[in-house]
Amino acid sequence: MITRAAVRMTVPETLRSRSRIAACCKTNRLRYAGFTLLETMVSFVILGVGLLGIAALQGNALRYSNQAYLRSQAVIVAYDIFERMRANPVGVTGGHYVYGAGESDDALPGFGERPVATIDCTSRSCTPQQLALFDMAKWSQSISELLPSGSGSLSTAGKNEYTVTIHWMEQPNMSPVDEGAPNKRYHSLVISVTM
Repeated sequence: MITRAAVRMTVPETLRSRSRIAACCKTNRLRYAGFTLLETMVSFVILGVGLLGIAALQGNALRYSNQAYLRSQAVIVAYDIFERMRANPVGVTGGHYVYGAGESDDALPGFGERPVATIDCTSRSCTPQQLALFDMAKWSQSISELLPSGSGSLSTAGKNEYTVTIHWMEQPNMSPVDEGAPNKRYHSLVISVTM
């Protein structure tokens, strides 16, 4: 009889402990089921904010890259006229390269009327004055082609000192924050060289 009583006592206790474990696990499962959904939603919000930040950084990088490109084009154009002047020293001493004291139509300082070369000095020989006019016309054309609303002027400050001033406009990156700001930004580059 001892064995039967022991068997009877162990079976009900085992069943009771299993039911306690099952009830405990059910309660824990219900308690943590909503918590994983909340964690997922918070992680999506954090991921979305991070992706918006990356998109804003990419937009700024493109805008600054365009500004750097336009500045490098302005430097290239400025040194182009200096190289043309070095190739025509007689035209430089004659004062044929100093140009651009007027105002342009788009309110940027620079060319009043753009120079027009009637003779193509690449296919035939020209006088130093004709070559200077040709160089200034090509320089003016390259400024207007490479820079948005670009203009430039070349002035002399002394006997051998020349100053190139180049102006251009840039369209800003329009966003809802920038709606009240002016639509265009003006940029200038001034380079002085002694020849």
